[in-house]
This record gives sequence, C-alpha cells and structure tokens, in this order.
Amino acid sequence: MEVKDEAAKKIREAEKEKAEIIREVQKEGLDISAEVFAQFDSLLDQAKAALASGKYEEAKELAKQAEKSLDAVENKIEDLQQAKEEEKELKEEAEEQQIEAEEKLKEADKESAEKIKEELKQNEEKLKEDQKKAKEEVKRAEENLRESEEER
Repeated sequence: MEVKDEAAKKIREAEKEKAEIIREVQKEGLDISAEVFAQFDSLLDQAKAALASGKYEEAKELAKQAEKSLDAVENKIEDLQQAKEEEKELKEEAEEQQIEAEEKLKEADKESAEKIKEELKQNEEKLKEDQKKAKEEVKRAEENLRESEEER
C-alpha cells in the first residue's frame, strides 16, 4: 500500500472512530459538548492539510495522534458513565432501605420503633454521605471531561 493511501486510510479510520464514539454517547444518553473533540478535530484537520500538500508521512502520523486523543476522550466518558451509574445505584439503594425501614416501623412496637428510627437515621446519614461522594465523583468526571475540552 502506498504511503498516500495509508495516510488517507488512517484519516478515514480516525473519522470513523469519532463517529462511533458519538453514537455510543448518544445511545447512553450522555450529554457531552462538541468541545471534547477539539484536539481531535485540530489534529485531523492538520492531517488532511498535510495529505493535501503531499506530506503523507506527516498526515499519517497526525491521524494516529488524533486517534490517540480519542482514546483519552473515551476514558473520560467511561469515568463519567461509571460515576453516573454509581449515583443511580446509590439512589435505588436508598429508596429500598427507606421502604424496608418503613415496613419495619409498621411491624414494630413503640420500644422497637425508637431503635429502628435510630438505625434509620444512621443509615440515612451514611447514604447521604455516599450519595454526596457519588455526586462528587460525577462532578469530578464532568470536570475532567471539561478540562480535556479546555486543554484542546
């Protein structure tokens, strides 16, 4: 395969990979800014310009760098997905514990009710703490994603 063809192929592959990432993000219902791809877009534009001006090796290398920048974007998107999933799981757990505690209260006599209320209060505090941590993780993941946008 000729160097020119290899460079053009690398550029097409990079464009295809970006499109796949965008489809996956949309499928997952995540909201990310187009700015996330700023570095990729810049590198790919440079690769296309190099290809057009006959600098095939340079075009090929820039296309490879563009693909590497997509790897970093994918990692940050995965972090965001994990943080959001953890937040969702904690919310569901909190709801389940609330229902369970309410059922226990209904079945318990007054003496037991006080003990259960205290248990519930402690569980609620722990869950609030866990939810706060999960929200912080989501926030950190979103900040990391924004930082990657700003770096480009």
